[in-house]
Amino acid sequence: MATIIKAIKTDPHAIETVWISIIVFAGQAKTLVPLQEVVSFYPPRFPIGGGTSLSNGLGHLMFELRRNIIKTTLEQKGDWKPIIFLFQGGVPTDDSKNAIYEWKQNWQRTANMVAISFGDNTDTSLLGELTDNVLQFNNATSDDYQKFS
Repeated sequence: MATIIKAIKTDPHAIETVWISIIVFAGQAKTLVPLQEVVSFYPPRFPIGGGTSLSNGLGHLMFELRRNIIKTTLEQKGDWKPIIFLFQGGVPTDDSKNAIYEWKQNWQRTANMVAISFGDNTDTSLLGELTDNVLQFNNATSDDYQKFS
């Protein structure tokens, strides 16, 4: 995450336009950092929880997207296409088939997702069902993350 934030904060345009939020889904899914401008963002301490509830994490993500995205209307300019970085370090401990289906039906075209795999135990084929943008953390550089902006 520090690599992504560092890359964003070196881009003057990104400093003016990027907002960040953090959702955790180890155990129960919840918003750890509410949506805020990246210039105000300081990385939090991440709670350690049992399990990897990808289904609940995706469900909470989609709830936050519906709640926070400002749509373009005749009266106002809305948000750009959001970029979601999904960090996954293991195999989901829940059935995520329905959440993946909902993501693909409702959000895949209107949001960019980059899935980042940590460790050797990550189910990269499952991440590939969510997005074509799957990175292995051990090969990622700040340039890899900047190409999604």
